[in-house]
Amino acid sequence: MGQLTCGKNAADPIRKRVAPNVDNNGLTIGIMVELGKVFKNRVLKNDSLNALYKISSLLDDFNMESLTYSIIEHIKCTDVNISHAWDFLKVLYVDDTYCVFKTVLYTIYKKYNRDEFMSMLKFTTQMSNDIISELIMDRRVI
Repeated sequence: MGQLTCGKNAADPIRKRVAPNVDNNGLTIGIMVELGKVFKNRVLKNDSLNALYKISSLLDDFNMESLTYSIIEHIKCTDVNISHAWDFLKVLYVDDTYCVFKTVLYTIYKKYNRDEFMSMLKFTTQMSNDIISELIMDRRVI
């Protein structure tokens, strides 16, 4: 995927603006509470996953890898609708800390029917173009 860069790519100026509001462990109290709920109860709410991922990535959270793979497992094993899965894919397109964009892409590709998958590609964006190129190059022609 031509434009996609793997690893940390959040802007440093943003991190500096956030830093004064962060405790010694790198997490705000609200984020620690939300992360605690996720990892203690294994409760993943579709509407908060993207925000949690973004905040955890921005703050270089130590649970980031576990959160990433928990979200992938959530997409793979639960009855999450394609829009929520696609929203997480969009987040990964911009900030793929653990290089799992393709993993999530192919999970979505396999899990949902062809019409649902194609409906997510109906708007011409750089991400859509990169996904189409990836699928064609991998001979999974849509």
